[in-house]
Amino acid sequence: MSDQDGPLFLVVNIKPRLDRLEEAEAQLQSMRRNTLNEPGCVFMHLVQPRDDPDSWLMLEMFHSRAA
Repeated sequence: MSDQDGPLFLVVNIKPRLDRLEEAEAQLQSMRRNTLNEPGCVFMHLVQPRDDPDSWLMLEMFHSRAA
């Protein structure tokens, strides 16, 4: 199995500008809904760390890089 055949995991730390937190959250939730509808998407989670509530951690898994 090559790297292209295995699952793809993405971990992104998102720190929006403090004056645009609500707009950023709305955009992230919209992106999450759209991504979950993609055929290769296994999951996408947005998490707000307790020690940094003004940021998000985005966790995604796809069946493969091609997906």
